[in-house]
Amino acid sequence: KPSLRVVWWRVWNGVKHFLVRAGTIIFAMCVIVWAATSYGPSGYVADKVSESYAAYFGRTLAPIAQALWGIDYEKAWKIAFAFVNGFVAKEVFISSLTMLTPFDEDSTREALAWYGLSAAQWIGILTASIIYIPCLATLATIYAESRSIKLTALVTVYFVIAGSFAGWLAYVLASLLGL
Repeated sequence: KPSLRVVWWRVWNGVKHFLVRAGTIIFAMCVIVWAATSYGPSGYVADKVSESYAAYFGRTLAPIAQALWGIDYEKAWKIAFAFVNGFVAKEVFISSLTMLTPFDEDSTREALAWYGLSAAQWIGILTASIIYIPCLATLATIYAESRSIKLTALVTVYFVIAGSFAGWLAYVLASLLGL
């Protein structure tokens, strides 16, 4: 029968190992995302997130959102931007959507209504956001455990494809149900 002290030591050792390995990667990615949302080709963008490098990346991915959920380009790039930010932590997906509207982040309901999307489109988008990619901490853990960039990339690609397909399927089914 293991003593409480030994169990505590093993748990603490595992947690410390995770924090050192995953924490380093997570911190680095948070800095990268912060820089991508704070700077653009013209330099520091302050509150004009739509001129940031992250927004340009969102615009690059906009055709995918347009094809999956039938969204116009101006809204599609903002949704793609939220998916990019959601990579660091899924919790920021919704706040990223509200960041690009004329509303405060405190008025999430009004901000989401501003997009003017149907229930079927939201069902598809939210389904994809749940599945599309594990958060950065999960990927860091996969890499830390496997020590394989190839496996980590494979998991990433798999979940992006699975999330996109599931989001599209949810949108189609919800549309067929008249939502």
